[in-house]
Amino acid sequence: LIAAFNAINARMAARARRIPPAPATTAKPDAAPAAG
Repeated sequence: LIAAFNAINARMAARARRIPPAPATTAKPDAAPAAG
């Protein structure tokens, strides 16, 4: 779970750097399946 979460965290960071408002909405769908 840590490795998967870390990978998603990297994606969120990359998206956040490109587009600031997007990560807030994209973080929910991406984080949900990884945690489950």
